[in-house]
Amino acid sequence: MVARTVHKNNDAYEKYIKEKFELLLTGIIFIDEGEMETREWRSSKQRVITHFKTKYLRSRKNRKYLREHLVLMHKNFSGSAADVLRNLYLELKLEKEAIRELNNPDWGTQAIAIRELAQLKIVEANKKIKKFTAHENQIIRLEAQVAILTLESDNPFSFLSTTKSLLTEWHQVNLTRVIEQMDKSTLPVFSQWFSVKNNSVVEFSVKMT
Repeated sequence: MVARTVHKNNDAYEKYIKEKFELLLTGIIFIDEGEMETREWRSSKQRVITHFKTKYLRSRKNRKYLREHLVLMHKNFSGSAADVLRNLYLELKLEKEAIRELNNPDWGTQAIAIRELAQLKIVEANKKIKKFTAHENQIIRLEAQVAILTLESDNPFSFLSTTKSLLTEWHQVNLTRVIEQMDKSTLPVFSQWFSVKNNSVVEFSVKMT
């Protein structure tokens, strides 16, 4: 009974705080673009952000809820709205918490942090994420390799030369999904991996060719 009560209270609080955050995010996104350029709007926006920082964002739990909600909204928007959300993410320095979570011993937390940093294109996390491309955990390894394709500008496919792990069908599908969204002029000549010892990499390279 105690556990159910605590769980119920936590769910209710999460719903309450995310509704607050939704007001903040939608209020900033759906403002007219012309109005965003005015000094009055920028000043108003800063007051709102300061209010949320002071009242709601001193709690680690609240910052985590805000990150989750912001990332979800960013995924569902594109263009200027997505840019506004990314800028707010950076303004609130939420990327620092995601980068710290890369050192969390829980692999699930690490994988979510990698995905978040890749989606928001936090390039400064690139070096740390790159170390996970050879991780023993399959899910972390996949998230890191997908992230590197998004974040790395210099030889993002280098992990194909070094990985000793099996690229499963599911792994290959996820890599392909990202590759299909990339500028075709930036793609490498996949035949360079036809002779590596990892047969799954050879198979994937043939498919990409």
